[in-house]
Amino acid sequence: RRERIQQYIETWRHISPITTGHTLKSKGLPPGPRYRAILERLRDARLDGEIQTDEQENALLEQLIANDFSG
Repeated sequence: RRERIQQYIETWRHISPITTGHTLKSKGLPPGPRYRAILERLRDARLDGEIQTDEQENALLEQLIANDFSG
Protein backbone atom coordinates (compact mmCIF):
# COMPACT_ATOMS: atom_id res chain seq x y z
CA ARG A 1 0.00 0.00 0.00
CA ARG A 2 2.80 2.38 0.86
CA GLU A 3 4.34 1.80 -2.58
CA ARG A 4 1.07 2.80 -4.27
CA ILE A 5 0.89 6.00 -2.26
CA GLN A 6 4.48 6.83 -3.16
CA GLN A 7 3.78 6.06 -6.81
CA TYR A 8 0.80 8.42 -6.74
CA ILE A 9 2.83 11.19 -5.14
CA GLU A 10 5.73 10.82 -7.57
CA THR A 11 3.96 9.98 -10.81
CA TRP A 12 0.22 9.61 -11.11
CA ARG A 13 -0.90 12.93 -9.69
CA HIS A 14 1.13 14.75 -12.33
CA ILE A 15 -0.45 12.90 -15.25
CA SER A 16 -3.00 15.01 -17.04
CA PRO A 17 -4.27 15.40 -20.57
CA ILE A 18 -2.86 18.07 -22.87
CA THR A 19 -6.46 18.96 -23.67
CA THR A 20 -8.00 21.85 -21.72
CA GLY A 21 -11.36 23.55 -21.58
CA HIS A 22 -9.99 26.04 -24.10
CA THR A 23 -9.22 23.17 -26.46
CA LEU A 24 -12.78 21.86 -26.16
CA LYS A 25 -14.24 25.31 -26.77
CA SER A 26 -12.04 25.82 -29.84
CA LYS A 27 -13.36 22.51 -31.21
CA GLY A 28 -16.92 23.86 -31.02
CA LEU A 29 -18.07 21.99 -27.94
CA PRO A 30 -20.39 24.21 -25.89
CA PRO A 31 -19.21 24.82 -22.31
CA GLY A 32 -20.87 22.66 -19.71
CA PRO A 33 -20.62 19.53 -17.58
CA ARG A 34 -19.50 17.50 -20.60
CA TYR A 35 -16.11 19.22 -20.39
CA ARG A 36 -15.38 17.55 -17.07
CA ALA A 37 -16.48 14.14 -18.34
CA ILE A 38 -14.26 14.42 -21.42
CA LEU A 39 -11.22 15.65 -19.46
CA GLU A 40 -11.66 12.88 -16.88
CA ARG A 41 -11.95 10.28 -19.64
CA LEU A 42 -8.75 11.55 -21.26
CA ARG A 43 -6.90 11.49 -17.91
CA ASP A 44 -8.15 7.98 -17.18
CA ALA A 45 -6.94 6.86 -20.61
CA ARG A 46 -3.48 8.27 -19.84
CA LEU A 47 -3.37 6.62 -16.41
CA ASP A 48 -4.59 3.27 -17.75
CA GLY A 49 -2.03 3.28 -20.56
CA GLU A 50 -4.75 3.30 -23.20
CA ILE A 51 -3.06 6.33 -24.74
CA GLN A 52 0.60 7.30 -24.45
CA THR A 53 1.06 10.10 -26.97
CA ASP A 54 -0.49 13.47 -27.68
CA GLU A 55 -1.57 12.17 -31.08
CA GLN A 56 -3.44 9.29 -29.45
CA GLU A 57 -5.08 11.73 -27.05
CA ASN A 58 -6.18 13.94 -29.94
CA ALA A 59 -7.66 10.93 -31.74
CA LEU A 60 -9.58 9.88 -28.62
CA LEU A 61 -10.74 13.46 -28.13
CA GLU A 62 -12.11 13.55 -31.67
CA GLN A 63 -13.99 10.29 -30.99
CA LEU A 64 -15.44 11.65 -27.77
CA ILE A 65 -16.56 14.88 -29.44
CA ALA A 66 -18.09 12.97 -32.37
CA ASN A 67 -19.99 10.75 -29.92
CA ASP A 68 -21.13 13.82 -27.99
CA PHE A 69 -22.59 15.48 -31.08
CA SER A 70 -24.10 12.30 -32.50
CA GLY A 71 -25.64 11.01 -29.33
